[in-house]
Amino acid sequence: MSPDSDGKNAGLPGLPGLKPRKGAIMKISVEFVGAINSGPYNKEHEFNLKEALTVKGFLETLHFDKGHINYIQVLRNGKRCPHSEQLSNGDRLELMLMVGGG
Repeated sequence: MSPDSDGKNAGLPGLPGLKPRKGAIMKISVEFVGAINSGPYNKEHEFNLKEALTVKGFLETLHFDKGHINYIQVLRNGKRCPHSEQLSNGDRLELMLMVGGG
């Protein structure tokens, strides 16, 4: 983090004033939408990550069964994204189950 012009901490790059907890390198917001199980987390939850992760890497840190992760649809900042996409500080994720039918 770099100081702003008056020497005070300006927050995280691109997000003035947003500061992760000590030891975290980025902060993301997650909303568990619809029928997806939020597990031990609130339906809307902020996560402080200690390392840079892809979407899939982040999902693997949660409570989901590894075999079910491919069925989770992710919106990153309002747009669908592949699980291989790298997360950035300040991202907002919406997690939902893919539903099929006919």
